[in-house]
Amino acid sequence: MPKQLVKQALDKGRDIIVKVDIQGAATIKKILPQAVFIFLMPPSMEELATRLK
Repeated sequence: MPKQLVKQALDKGRDIIVKVDIQGAATIKKILPQAVFIFLMPPSMEELATRLK
């Protein structure tokens, strides 16, 4: 998602959801320390392997 769209949404008081990896989350946290992050995990390592295939 382009930074400008994120900024516009936040300026309007909207919440946004973005899918990022751990590095992206770290970058966002530096820029927006008030950001809230949710980490979703598969129910098992076997399920993770299946989903990655």
